[in-house]
Amino acid sequence: MAYGAIKESLAYGASHSLVDALAKEDELQTLAGSSADHWIAVQAFLAKEKPKYTGA
Repeated sequence: MAYGAIKESLAYGASHSLVDALAKEDELQTLAGSSADHWIAVQAFLAKEKPKYTGA
């Protein structure tokens, strides 16, 4: 999910204004932050374990 968001943000930023690109990045970061993979990453970090991502 995060890799796709990076690609989308770069593609969007190449053809839009800085203000619009930052708004798009905010949207994508909010989406990524609410994903199951984000929760898995945080829990693994706190437990000092390797995360097992699901792609969700």
